[in-house]
Amino acid sequence: MGTTRDFYRGNTNVFWDVEDVSILSHLDPELVYGNIKSDLEDKGFAIDPYLSSTVAIVDDNVSETLKNSYSRSGIRFIRLPGGTKYERVHNMSVHTLLWALREQNMRANLIILSKNLGKDEQFTSLIEAIKKKSDYNIVFHDPTSILDNSVGTPDAIEQIKDGRYRCSTCKSIIKEGESSSRNQ
Repeated sequence: MGTTRDFYRGNTNVFWDVEDVSILSHLDPELVYGNIKSDLEDKGFAIDPYLSSTVAIVDDNVSETLKNSYSRSGIRFIRLPGGTKYERVHNMSVHTLLWALREQNMRANLIILSKNLGKDEQFTSLIEAIKKKSDYNIVFHDPTSILDNSVGTPDAIEQIKDGRYRCSTCKSIIKEGESSSRNQ
C-alpha cells in the first residue's frame, strides 16, 4: 500500500454529502466548485477535469433549475429518495462501493466532504475495509470552510434562449458547458 504522498497525482473524486439541501440556493455553484478544487490543490491533490469528478449526494427535493446551475459549474448531482441520516449513510455507502469497483487496480483518491459521515461507525468501518483491500486514499473533509467562502446566488446565471445564459454579475453571455468570465 502506498503512502498518502503516492496518491496526490492519482485520480481524485469528491463526494459531497449535502445534509441540508436548502443551503444550495444560498451558494454560488461556480464558487463552490472553484473552492473545492483550490482547497484540494492546496493540500497537494491533482484535480484533472478529465479524470476527476465532483458529485453532490442530495435528496430528491432539489429543483431541476438548481441542479442545472451546479451541473454547469462542474458539480454533478446524484438525487436520492429521502433525506434521513440512515438513507444518506446507506446511499453514500453504495456510491462509495461503486466508486471502489470503478477505480480498482488504480491509485485513486476519494475525498468525502461531510460534517458527520466520518463519525458514523458503520460508514467508517466500510471505508477502513475498502482501504485494507485496495490501494485507495480516502479522506474525510469538513466542507464548512469551503461553503462559507462560496456564498452567492446560483441564480447569477439566467437562461436566455437556445442553451445560452447571461451572468447577472458580469453580464457576459455564455453557452452551456462554458463558465462565466469571472472565473477566468
